[in-house]
Amino acid sequence: MKVIFDSDCNFCNKTANTLKKRDYENKIEWISRDSEKSSELLKKYSIDHKIDSIITLTENNYYIKSEAVYFILKKLNIKYFLFFLIFPRKIKDFIYDIISKNRYFFENCSTKN
Repeated sequence: MKVIFDSDCNFCNKTANTLKKRDYENKIEWISRDSEKSSELLKKYSIDHKIDSIITLTENNYYIKSEAVYFILKKLNIKYFLFFLIFPRKIKDFIYDIISKNRYFFENCSTKN
């Protein structure tokens, strides 16, 4: 599994680094959003480069927003993924969007929108 994340955002970097530490078996390849590899993958999966979200890539599919987070937590066997089974995707994405749009509030972020 591959994860594309916003490496220009301190909040995103800290979150990715925390999750990397929990990835004891290197199950996830973490890819910076501004890397050449990211550009290649976005093209390969036909993902709009304007999507402002973490992106989780599996063999045949990709996931954004709360679904991307769900698959990361599940892959790392972090039990919080069970929380994602309770609420509808619309609510989870709404919460994701609030955090994403205000991520500079949580941690200094160079991509303030």
